Amino acid sequence: MRHSVNNVFASIGRACLVLFMAYFTFGVANARPELGPPSIKLRTNLSNVVIAELHSVSADHKLTFSIGENLHNEAEQSIIIRSDALTAARLGTGQTYVIAYVGWDVQRFPRVVKPRRDGAVIINLPGAMPAIFQLNPDLIELLKWDLKKSLQSPDAMLALILRGMAESDPQLQNFFSTELVTRPKLYRKLTAEQKQAVAGHIEDSGYSPLGRNLMLGDQAFSELLLSQNAKLKISREILIHHPIHVEFGSQYGGLIRTAMKVVESTGDVDDATKAQRWLSSNQPTLVESAAAVIYEVNPETLISALEQAAEYSLLEKHSRDALVNLLRRYRLSLAENL
Repeated sequence: MRHSVNNVFASIGRACLVLFMAYFTFGVANARPELGPPSIKLRTNLSNVVIAELHSVSADHKLTFSIGENLHNEAEQSIIIRSDALTAARLGTGQTYVIAYVGWDVQRFPRVVKPRRDGAVIINLPGAMPAIFQLNPDLIELLKWDLKKSLQSPDAMLALILRGMAESDPQLQNFFSTELVTRPKLYRKLTAEQKQAVAGHIEDSGYSPLGRNLMLGDQAFSELLLSQNAKLKISREILIHHPIHVEFGSQYGGLIRTAMKVVESTGDVDDATKAQRWLSSNQPTLVESAAAVIYEVNPETLISALEQAAEYSLLEKHSRDALVNLLRRYRLSLAENL
């Protein structure tokens, strides 16, 4: 970015500085930033959004790009962006991407804006995890949309967002799904035909798990599109067919937890049976979610199911520890309720 530090201060002002610091503490550190349309959230006074060609990937996962077009703020002609091994391995040299990154740090006391000591980083936030995409005209149009007008969610955006959701690229599916879910003014205007198309994405096991999770888990959004029976059917399909071994960091973990939450309130014995297989999952958070489903149906059944799972011959240590802790907790809960 060619701004001087003084110009940055002049443009964002003293109050905004604190807000931007908080935003990038979350967005760059992969914590949980505030949910909102990514086409807006990616554009701040301290971020850059560019179209750029990837020239090289270093052994320590640093990406060297040449800038073809600035979509938001003005970047240098070339930039080195720090990445992670997984993202770097998925990119191709010679390919052109849309990237949102930040190369500045904000220090609160004393208030100083300065280049990041360890270099620029790709932004991570809901709908853009990470914020790097193949070229897509609808994506670019959204990122060029006047920010003040974009905040009003104009009707003209709806067709563009729906078209983006229908793309085959999961990264774009996630981006555009987040755009729709976080724009209630737009999704309330969906026609019956459009609702059916969006509901089809939620039902589609091949659709972006992050997009499905957000659409299924957002109560106002999902209730507009799906009956309770439809939500239950989708959730049960997820719990029945997905392997119980889920890679840590996988996008499927959140989707499975959301499905568990949907079926938890049914009190259905069959749902408890569906959840029971997840007690031997490799992810403790999914073991906990499964236990909650079974507890709602029959607390005594849960105790015996936990005891059985804890005795399995082959079980990862953190999963066995989770089962033992859950047994202790639920036994105590049952004793208190006698």
